[in-house]
Amino acid sequence: MAKLIEAITAHEEMSMLSTHMSEALNSWVDGLEVSKLFRTCVSCQHFQNNPPFCKKFNLVPPGTIIIHGCDEGYLNIEEPPF
Repeated sequence: MAKLIEAITAHEEMSMLSTHMSEALNSWVDGLEVSKLFRTCVSCQHFQNNPPFCKKFNLVPPGTIIIHGCDEGYLNIEEPPF
């Protein structure tokens, strides 16, 4: 019976630890600005998805730009980098 109680206690402690770790990871990820980590058209505020269209430059970006993104300084330029 003692071993069963120990196993249940250990399981509950692991469950609590798992919950705390998940909450900490979620909080950390929420704090990241994913659009800055993965600069692609899909994560850009100027991109309209359907049909694909860049509202900043009023153009349809090439497929490679949509997938890989513009250069990092695109927000400060007036000419399209594609």
